[in-house]
Amino acid sequence: MKNNKGFSLIEALIATAVLAFLVLSILSGFSSQIYSNKKNRGKTMAVTLAEERVEQLLKYNAEQITTLGLVGTSTVDTFENAVFVKGHPEYLQFRRTTNIDQDPTNAEMVNIRVTVEYGKKGNRYPFRIVLRTRRG
Repeated sequence: MKNNKGFSLIEALIATAVLAFLVLSILSGFSSQIYSNKKNRGKTMAVTLAEERVEQLLKYNAEQITTLGLVGTSTVDTFENAVFVKGHPEYLQFRRTTNIDQDPTNAEMVNIRVTVEYGKKGNRYPFRIVLRTRRG
């Protein structure tokens, strides 16, 4: 009887191919996760900017907002080269728009709408977060 110790060349090639396939699959997963994290960082910052503006306005009731002359206004804030996303140029630009209008169904209420757009490409922002609230 012949004593075969070790691997044949074909067995070694098959084992190497299987190992290469597994390593490439794992690396592909890491790459997808990094892209997803970068995209979510922009979304998280957009939500934070929108919530910040809503919180600034929630300290006033509808009468105070009207007295301050904010009803019927639209303000736009831009955040370019923002420090909070340093190192991620695709999310360096945010545009926050705040609209305050009288509620058409109830004169004692005002509608507040905060829109944050981000991920500027050319002259447009492909991603958008909108928060709405009412004050009375």
